[in-house]
Amino acid sequence: MTRLTGTAGVASLLRRALALAGAEMPALQGVKVNATGQLDGVEHLLSEAAKARELAAMAVTAQMLELLVTFIGEGITHRLVREACAATAGEHQSSRMRPLRVPAHDGQDSEVMADSDPAR
Repeated sequence: MTRLTGTAGVASLLRRALALAGAEMPALQGVKVNATGQLDGVEHLLSEAAKARELAAMAVTAQMLELLVTFIGEGITHRLVREACAATAGEHQSSRMRPLRVPAHDGQDSEVMADSDPAR
């Protein structure tokens, strides 16, 4: 995404996604996005239960994806997600990550990386 919007653009989108997710997840209230697009203040989330951390991460991710769909469209957003998954697939070959088909609104399935252990 950085190649499309630059670091400042990614940081701006992430700030908005974090603000929207923070309204749903009070645990995110202390988290901030720095100038390089990194999240600061996540240390306090380590004291949260694993499920709460996962829900917080999913809330930010969902808001980021919604913003991307709004600004650049569903097709380009899907392409960016597929590219990001493909780029990280090599990193996860020795882990439990595997490709998962996700049906899209336009009838075109997408692949995302998912944990192959359903108990997690």
